[in-house]
Amino acid sequence: MNILLAEDNNTFRKKICSQIKQMDNSINLIETDNLHNVFSLIAKNNNFDFILLSFEMLGSEWRHLLKSILSNAKNSKIVFTSDIEDKDIINYVLESGCYGYIPRRYDVAIFLSALQLMIHDCLYIPPAFLKSSNIKTNPLECRLPDGKVLTHRQVEVLGHLGKGLSNKQIAYEMSVSEATVKLHINALLRNLGVDNRTQAVVSAQRFGFI
Repeated sequence: MNILLAEDNNTFRKKICSQIKQMDNSINLIETDNLHNVFSLIAKNNNFDFILLSFEMLGSEWRHLLKSILSNAKNSKIVFTSDIEDKDIINYVLESGCYGYIPRRYDVAIFLSALQLMIHDCLYIPPAFLKSSNIKTNPLECRLPDGKVLTHRQVEVLGHLGKGLSNKQIAYEMSVSEATVKLHINALLRNLGVDNRTQAVVSAQRFGFI
C-alpha cells in the first residue's frame, strides 16, 4: 500500500509516520511538508492508495486546490487532517468526493483507528459532524426529491454507514449476509445518485434521513 502524507506540522507528521510504520511495515509511506511537492509527487506517481493531507496547507484557495487535487489524483482516496472542525467545510470536502476528515486533536490511537477503518474500505466522519445516530423507521419519511422512497432496510443500512461500520459489521447487526448488505448499499448509491459510501451518508444527512 502506498500512502502520501502531506503535513506541515512537523511534530504531528513525525508522530503519525512512526505509528503508521508500526501499524504495518509493508506500507510505503512518502512524506512532504508543502503543497507544491504534493502536486509534483502526484504527477510522478498517480498510484497512491491514500493521500493524507493537512487541510491548512490549502489556505484561502482551498476550494480550487481541492478540486485540482481530486482531478489529478483520481486513483487515490483523499483524507484530510485538520485543526478546523467546521461542519460546512467538512460537508463540502466529503461531498466533493474525499474519503475522510480526521481532526488533528485526536490522539494517535484514535487517528490510527480512523485510518484503519478507511483502509478496510469504511468511511470516516468525525462523530461531532453526525447530527444524530437515530434512524427513521418509517420509509415514507425518506422520500427523495425525485419521488423515490428508500426502504426501511436501506435506511437502516444508511444509519450503520453513518457510524462507520464495515459491511461485515452491518451484516452482523442486521442478521443478514454481506452479499445482502452490498445489494442494499448499491441500491442506495443508485437512488441517492452518489458514487461512494461517504457521499451517501452526507446526502442522507442533507435530506434528514439520519
